[in-house]
Amino acid sequence: MQLLLSFLSYIKVTSTCLIPGSYGILCDNKCGRCAGNVDCGPLLGICFGGCQPGFFGSTCKMTCSATCGGDGSCSQLTAFCENGCQSGFTGTQCDQIITSPESGK
Repeated sequence: MQLLLSFLSYIKVTSTCLIPGSYGILCDNKCGRCAGNVDCGPLLGICFGGCQPGFFGSTCKMTCSATCGGDGSCSQLTAFCENGCQSGFTGTQCDQIITSPESGK
């Protein structure tokens, strides 16, 4: 048990990256687009306060659909477009083209 506690203490001390905008044990990963330009978590790079508009995922490194409406933001966890879709698109991720009934498509 003592060995396990020592190991966990070692990881906690050695896994804190102190380089702004970086994360990981060796600080060799760049933070994603965290909301408010806040640095990500030092070990896993998680953006705890959300993502900048246009990005999603726990590390805010994936881009929302280019057809999301408004400021282009989507849910950090589901990638659902938060402000609807641009004209001509539908679906939770605005990935479906609206076809007019007259066109037969």
